[in-house]
Amino acid sequence: MPYATVDGLRVHYQMCGRGPSVLLVHGWASSWRLWARTMSRLAQAGYQAWAVDLIGFGESDKPGDGWYTLERFTRILVGFCDQLGLEAPALI
Repeated sequence: MPYATVDGLRVHYQMCGRGPSVLLVHGWASSWRLWARTMSRLAQAGYQAWAVDLIGFGESDKPGDGWYTLERFTRILVGFCDQLGLEAPALI
């Protein structure tokens, strides 16, 4: 399973396709699997689809301090993009 480490937490992700990047972020109480069909369709359409498990969900680490804030989720997503070299991906 692919992981990126951001702010000391392992963030699980899946990627498929080639082309301009699209970052898919699931809603509360879900995981990257929400996007499985969408990812393959985006790849067929010429995009590189990235789906992450937000911290605390799916295969990503659960923060020991229990803080789940919008600011922290944003920091994790920006750090994820920086680490993997995703420049200005479309965000869904």
